[in-house]
Amino acid sequence: MNFKDSQGNAVPLTDIIGLLSQDYEYQVFVGTDSQVHKKKKCVIYATCVVLYKKGKGGRVFVAKDQMPYATSLRERLTNETWRSLTVAFELSQILPSNVEIVIHVDVNRSLKYKSGNYHQELVSLVTGQGYKCRIKPYAWAAQCIADHFTKK
Repeated sequence: MNFKDSQGNAVPLTDIIGLLSQDYEYQVFVGTDSQVHKKKKCVIYATCVVLYKKGKGGRVFVAKDQMPYATSLRERLTNETWRSLTVAFELSQILPSNVEIVIHVDVNRSLKYKSGNYHQELVSLVTGQGYKCRIKPYAWAAQCIADHFTKK
């Protein structure tokens, strides 16, 4: 995936390690959201990496992709989750071991929402790979940040 910073500059994932300072404790949040674009007959996926410096704020990096229609909501949500996991796998290889990676998945726990049918499956997918997982309303990296970039 090709990530960009807030100014639109390309930033390889490997360069993120250069942004870490020994003076702070960091957390990394990864989230993906998607948006169906009927006119273009495609789905736009946006994956964000938030490098959060505890007590000082964070930096956001975003990668966007355009793919053919997903056949179902389940497929779209699974694609979102796998995109986030793929980035987390790559980051795990380059970040120091003391940096926590948390994956945000854009699903609801409640069955009154369509995504609620898949929340346990997707949470298990993430936690089974050894990462912490957050879902709505705590999945702000996917629900807010990535969502913003699917509409641009």
